Amino acid sequence: MIIKDTIYVGVIVLLVVFFVFFAADETPDKVVVAFGQGKKIDISYSQQEIGYEEMLSEIYSNEFAKSGLMDWLAERDIFSFDDPSLAFALNTKLCEEIPSENLSERIEKSKKCADLKISKELRRLADKKQVPFHYIGKSIQIGVPRKGHQPSSGEANTCKKGEFDDTRVELVHPSHSERYIIVNAYGGYECGGGFGKFPHIQLSAEDATKLFPGPLDKYQEAIAVILSNPPPSGT
Repeated sequence: MIIKDTIYVGVIVLLVVFFVFFAADETPDKVVVAFGQGKKIDISYSQQEIGYEEMLSEIYSNEFAKSGLMDWLAERDIFSFDDPSLAFALNTKLCEEIPSENLSERIEKSKKCADLKISKELRRLADKKQVPFHYIGKSIQIGVPRKGHQPSSGEANTCKKGEFDDTRVELVHPSHSERYIIVNAYGGYECGGGFGKFPHIQLSAEDATKLFPGPLDKYQEAIAVILSNPPPSGT
């Protein structure tokens, strides 16, 4: 469970406060927080009480203490959003285990998991390809083969078994984002060895003209974004 509610935060702070005062030495103007293995930090104060924000800031500013605090929270399923363990916890702990055999139970528990508020929001982000599920572009080389070897408009040739083989790709002009096309790419040629010898993708002259205003007698650079696998041919 990921906790952001201030009530839960308050409970955590109180636990830390008790820990601090149980670990306090006899000096009246400071307490000592011990973290094991001989590690400790001193927190000075001038009144009868310490503000919890001041105390936590002091702990958080010490790298060793901060690491220990975050590990302690993670063991209780409370994570920082940039902790890689968060992804694992969402995958393994967010929902009840979904069985693979009993169909009715699998459907029921799958729906129950998908209906959780955090699940709904994550699935919405994924469906809309919003961060962190956004599309990632890559700079590639585009070529136009001679007539008789060009793909049909709306399709593209690419290396057999390459990264763009059997994908739906958006190609965007690197300097003018309003110039773009979407094509279905299929493995049409071998690309073994020789960097720069083969373009990543080949277009028809018709599609290339939509993307590039200049001459088409040499490779052109474009940004490629893989959208999905292409629909079956003829649909």
